[in-house]
Amino acid sequence: MSYLASVIIPTYNRSNLLYETLYSLKKQNINNKNFEVIICDDGSSDDTREIANSFNNSLNIKYFYQEDKGFRAAKARNIGIENANGDICIFIDSGCIVAENFIQEHINTYTSEKDVVIGYALGFSQFNDDKKEAILKRYDRNNISGSIEELKEAKVYDVREQMYHYLGDYLKLWEAPWTVFWTVNVSVKRKFLKSCGGFDEWFNTWGGEDTDLGINLYVNEGIYKLNRNAVAIHYPHEKINNFNKNPFLAYREQIRKRRYIHNKYKLLQTLAYIYIDTNNINNFLKEYKYLEK
Repeated sequence: MSYLASVIIPTYNRSNLLYETLYSLKKQNINNKNFEVIICDDGSSDDTREIANSFNNSLNIKYFYQEDKGFRAAKARNIGIENANGDICIFIDSGCIVAENFIQEHINTYTSEKDVVIGYALGFSQFNDDKKEAILKRYDRNNISGSIEELKEAKVYDVREQMYHYLGDYLKLWEAPWTVFWTVNVSVKRKFLKSCGGFDEWFNTWGGEDTDLGINLYVNEGIYKLNRNAVAIHYPHEKINNFNKNPFLAYREQIRKRRYIHNKYKLLQTLAYIYIDTNNINNFLKEYKYLEK
């Protein structure tokens, strides 16, 4: 059976977060016959499977389990892509609570086969949950729209808002739009994804696999678009990265991955990515381009 969209969710021992995500997906204003939900379990030992099965009557659920061999989110997402029957693959994390019009907004953004849609994630931060209290205070699973409006009023934004503020929402004008391709809330046409090879499974620790795919899509003429209305709440949870535990080792691992990415693509943008903070890459490239004239 074919669908308009496949929502792909990698997860690991976060059944409570997965429940919140699936609960929000069953409240979509699009008919559930038009989308499927693919849960890619990276070796959980909790009740993730049972939580997934509990939504079988309200969502078109596909559940895939792979043995726990460390962080393999790239492989988990690729399993989702390979088993997807949707025209569009929407990637979110367990713990993303989506607005009622979320899937429809992603679908409506597409005007070409190579569109790359970046959604909005209220409260999302890569390294810490500094908005945890504000989110928990305002979150109501039975009133997602109201929760979203309250969070906006409380100035709980997506951490990438700083880049949008200075560079604008029209990502096509950015020198490196892939800097905002984080799989917390993005979508791509399935055929385009597969033609680019999906996620690089070399990445086997937290981070980097989504940026790598973003660059791959960009190199293959992906057209980046931001849709603020394809919005989700990023529910606070413990991070699995090492930046809060051992910043030195985490930074060293980050540089190793960025060098790998540059050796793979050999672009000015990826060279800058080794040395410059993600928030500043586009500004640097813009200045460099100006000075080159």
